[in-house]
Amino acid sequence: MPEDSTFDLGHSESPMFLDMIWQARIGLFDKIKTNGDEKGFWNRLGGSLDGIVPTYVSDSHAFAYELLRGIDHVLLVDAHHDCWREDGLGVEKREIKIYCHNWLRVWLSKGRNRRVTWVRPKWSEGLFEIPKDLRKRVSLTDKIDGKIDRVHICRSGCWTPPWLDKQFVQFVEERKAVVIKLQSDQWDPMVERWTEEFLRSLRDQEETVMRDTFGRFKVGTISSSMFLNSKMELSISC
Repeated sequence: MPEDSTFDLGHSESPMFLDMIWQARIGLFDKIKTNGDEKGFWNRLGGSLDGIVPTYVSDSHAFAYELLRGIDHVLLVDAHHDCWREDGLGVEKREIKIYCHNWLRVWLSKGRNRRVTWVRPKWSEGLFEIPKDLRKRVSLTDKIDGKIDRVHICRSGCWTPPWLDKQFVQFVEERKAVVIKLQSDQWDPMVERWTEEFLRSLRDQEETVMRDTFGRFKVGTISSSMFLNSKMELSISC
């Protein structure tokens, strides 16, 4: 799901960002989509997934940390490197909590022989770079090869909108393996957050708000979501 920097959306792992904030961002429905890279993904892995490979799924990437016991090499397929520091300090200096943005840095700090191979989408190049202090331990590649021991699939619902949940569930199911869910209730990544009826009602409300607000104007790149969330370019024609 490519990130458009012009939206300048705020994100954080909390119930508000998981669900409520997306209701205010419904105007971005036609703009926030996947780029299609998820199609045929598992087939592209070829023989890397031969045999019984445990497959886990969660909403937060932080859960990957506990799955890495006995592992010394992580293959990360992600737009973000998840090696950010916490409070400006390196994890080598003190124990800190595991979050979705730092779990990989913490894991690397626990063993000198640990390595990461990062596969990132083309659109994120130049936006998120490997931290300077980890460049000898995190490498970039555009190929996925070698035997995979276990798989963790993350939805990151606070970053990805509910209207893409159906595609996420389909992506996981295409794995065609027994899937172990690591989170439940409102954080269950295999349950769609919104019903089709609720989604339609939100879109209808958005259309009504825009029509009542701008009257006879035809709206170009503007939406109520952009008022709430972004630096925006206004393009209105009469």
